[in-house]
Amino acid sequence: MVIKTLSCKNRSDITRLIEYVLHDKGRRTEKDNSFVITQNIIGYTQKAYKQAFLANDAFRKVRKNGTVLHHEILSWKQWEGLNTETMKDLTEQYIQLRTKGNGLVLAVPHIHEPHPHVHLLISGNKVRSKKSMRMSKNQFKELRKSIETYQKKQYPLLNHSLVYQNSDKARPRGKAKRQDKYRQAQKRTNRPQKLDKERLAQAIIQMYEQSSSVQTFIDIINQQPQLSHYYYRSKLAGVRYHNRKYRFTTLGISKEMLRSLEQKTIVPPKTHQQEKPSLLSMVISNEKLQEYLKSNRQEIQNKSLEQYKNHIRSINAKTKKHQQQELKKVLKKLIETSRSMPQLLYFFSKVELQPIIKNRKLTGIKHQGNLYTFQDLQLQENIREKQKIFDAYQKKKEQNKQQNTIQQDIESQLYIDGLGFFF
Repeated sequence: MVIKTLSCKNRSDITRLIEYVLHDKGRRTEKDNSFVITQNIIGYTQKAYKQAFLANDAFRKVRKNGTVLHHEILSWKQWEGLNTETMKDLTEQYIQLRTKGNGLVLAVPHIHEPHPHVHLLISGNKVRSKKSMRMSKNQFKELRKSIETYQKKQYPLLNHSLVYQNSDKARPRGKAKRQDKYRQAQKRTNRPQKLDKERLAQAIIQMYEQSSSVQTFIDIINQQPQLSHYYYRSKLAGVRYHNRKYRFTTLGISKEMLRSLEQKTIVPPKTHQQEKPSLLSMVISNEKLQEYLKSNRQEIQNKSLEQYKNHIRSINAKTKKHQQQELKKVLKKLIETSRSMPQLLYFFSKVELQPIIKNRKLTGIKHQGNLYTFQDLQLQENIREKQKIFDAYQKKKEQNKQQNTIQQDIESQLYIDGLGFFF
């Protein structure tokens, strides 16, 4: 007898499973109702079963992933030596061993299929109690042995359905089981070539030898197809290959070797202006602007900028609203004329407008002590396009810089067949 158990976590499973065991999606008919076994349930209708399970579930202590219902199945290999009376007796014996009279039970056989089996619905908690009907793995193991012992003694003709009687024989488990499979695979192939794990270990060791820091080691790993690193408890632990994890310690990379890489890692000082020059630093340093504009062959019309500067000075005496309107016209023209963000900042410096920068974003300008944001001037859409172009340029520049630093010439080394990465 094969015994299978499933845990149902939602109250909606009660209605669904009662409907299923009684009717089996329409395949089961009233003629198949050889027997129905209930425990602590009043009534023999589908509605009565549903109300009983739902009412008893109200007493259950609600917890995350708590079990509402146990769906268990008793299955036999064939009909030889088996009939409905035998199925009923074995089911009643199983219910007694499983629940000891506690909990709600609904048991219904499905005898219209080649493999006869009985569905049991057992409440997640005892009758009108917070206590759970859960069984530990060892308890469930002993339960299966007990019911099979009873079956063997009372119904010897069912010897074709003995499953758990010989389960105590020594079988490799855990690491021993994995090693046994490994040895069997070696034996089948007669070791004509190294298995994946051995080849992967050699590959990882070569990657380690090529690395000058932990980050370089990670980058080289991630460059290979089907290979990536993973962390365990915030520490670099191993690699994933074909959706399977391999710890570094099993691949020949000890913890001491990883620590030696960490010691090699040089953390640069936090000088953000040196690593990533901000817009503000570019405005202050006109030499950088000149170099950038010259390298990109962008012409600056100093004559036009002088005219814009004079125009801005001339509108200072007008009302503030009029100043804003005239300033908007000048700024819009400067934005449209500039080919890049650095050029726009250079224009601002030439016409005596001070840019306002927050979080590396150009948000407005300041002139003669007055602050004007692009949102107030209704120019945020105009400046946004320039900002996107500049951000993309900066991002690409940093990516190229990192790629040149990390890139290793590993393509010219030995390619290991089957693993899909270079060494």
